[in-house]
Amino acid sequence: KRPESVTVTLYKDGVPTGESLTLNDDNGWSGTFTGLDKYSGAGKEAVYTVQESTVPNGYTETVAGKMDTGYTITNTLTRDASFTVSKVAKNENGDADNASTFTFQLTLNGKPVTDAKVQIGDDAAVTIGTDGTFQLKGGRTATISNLPVLPEGVTYTVTEIFSGSA
Repeated sequence: KRPESVTVTLYKDGVPTGESLTLNDDNGWSGTFTGLDKYSGAGKEAVYTVQESTVPNGYTETVAGKMDTGYTITNTLTRDASFTVSKVAKNENGDADNASTFTFQLTLNGKPVTDAKVQIGDDAAVTIGTDGTFQLKGGRTATISNLPVLPEGVTYTVTEIFSGSA
């Protein structure tokens, strides 16, 4: 979710100046620092840079541009969250049932996650289905990856989908 605003801090020669700007929809997510000293101590030209004060959880910040033409700060959603899912099934004798295939659905806030990758053992990774489902044989473990890092308290849910036959 995009924040309502971000705060950008101005640095002079790598040191925070104490000046900052709040960027939001009202100012077109743009701002200008004015009245800056051209020189640092000893007559050396000052180098100004910017950084977002707090990068939102789950994002990586990139700052591009130059002091004389302006900077662009881009926050990119970090897609390095992953977790594993295992299925252990036993038949009526209590023995491992590694022949059966089970269907699972990955959701976030009740909605299917469709752009994750599923790696099962040494098999080639597959992209999860358009309905958020993937299949796993009993006794196997799947690593679900390429997921956005979520804010604290928000989690992915994996649910086994039963076919209705017993």
